[in-house]
This record gives sequence, structure tokens and C-alpha cells, in this order.
Amino acid sequence: NEEKEKESLQQSEVEPEEEYMDQHYTQEDSGSGEGYACLMFYEKNSFIYFTAVPAKMVIALLEYIKDHHRFAEVGPIHYFHFKWFNGFIELNFNEKPPAGWTLIPLIKSCRLYQEDIDSFDGTDESIPPYCFISFQGSPDAVPTLHYSVPLVGVADPVTLFIHRTMKSTAPPAAPYTGLVYHEKKEEEHLIIFTAAKYKDISNAVNVSYNICNQEFND
Repeated sequence: NEEKEKESLQQSEVEPEEEYMDQHYTQEDSGSGEGYACLMFYEKNSFIYFTAVPAKMVIALLEYIKDHHRFAEVGPIHYFHFKWFNGFIELNFNEKPPAGWTLIPLIKSCRLYQEDIDSFDGTDESIPPYCFISFQGSPDAVPTLHYSVPLVGVADPVTLFIHRTMKSTAPPAAPYTGLVYHEKKEEEHLIIFTAAKYKDISNAVNVSYNICNQEFND
């Protein structure tokens, strides 16, 4: 019940503001005006960047990410029109994440204003606006995070999805391994060193054993 009340409260915080914007701001025609594009990209340090630019600047944005976030994983591009003239877009984090996962917007509200979005022109001095989201999975979390985030402030419905999987903490198995085989018979010692693929180690042991027996028998 407490969780439902919390979700209802979060939803109620968004709806009055949308009603206010509808009443006091001019709504744009989704079929006219300049289009925009937004996307998320993921850094290796468990941070998500949400950004948006004019649609004509998408290529410049991708170049910016490549130059300044070299190892980032870029998510799908979503196109939209603003619902209100000179308005904003905002990520709505009302949905509860899957068990064991946490999603925390580092700025509340996770909002980008049209004026700031328009300011990105692709030049070296230009920086696209960002919102930052931190995500974390506990050791007992479900393996996959698939989380929907509706976008507020757009003329037509847009929903982004955060998709992550748990990283294995176990070290990868070495593809090869070394083997030292030591056989002693009376005062004689025979030592064999060999290397084999990890999956073939049992065969390597058998071969070493047969070689030792042959040497001692000779």
C-alpha cells in the first residue's frame, strides 16, 4: 500500500504541472515546427546520460559523444516535437525498477529546456544539455533491467527504455593452461611440462601418463 501511495504521489506531482503548462503555454502543432531528437548513452561507470538536440544536429551529437565519451554505448534515437512553445521535456521515473535494481536521477527533475537544447550547434564550444541517471544492480538482482521511461512535454507519446544486464563478477576461464607431470619410479624421476587448452586438460594428463610409462618400461 505504501508503494502504491508513493507512486500515486509521484504521478500527482507531474500531472498538475502538465495542466498548468497546458493552460498557460501555447501548444505547438506536432505537424509543424522544428523536430528534435533525444537519446540515452551509457558510460562504463554505471551512469546514464540523457540528452536532446535539434533533429538536424543528430550527426553532430553523435560526433560529440564519440569525441568526448569514447567508450559510451549509445541507445536508440527518438524524435519528437515539443508540446509547448519554448517548453521542456522531462523523464518520468514513476515506474518501480525490477527487484534488486536502483535508478536515481542525479538532478530532480530530470528535465531539459528547449532553449538549452536549441543552443547546441555542433561547434567545438557547444555542449549538449544533459541529465544524469545512476543505476546499480545488487548481487541478488534479477539478471536484466528493462525499464520504461515516458517522456513528458512532447506533442506525441514517446517512451525511452533503459536496458542493462548484470555483469558477471567471475573471472573468465583461461583458454590455455600449463601442466607439470611428475612420475617417480625407484630412484628415477621423470618430469614432463606441457600446455593444452583448458577443456583438453584431461587428455593432456593421460598423454603425459602414457609417456612416463613408456619411458620407464624402456
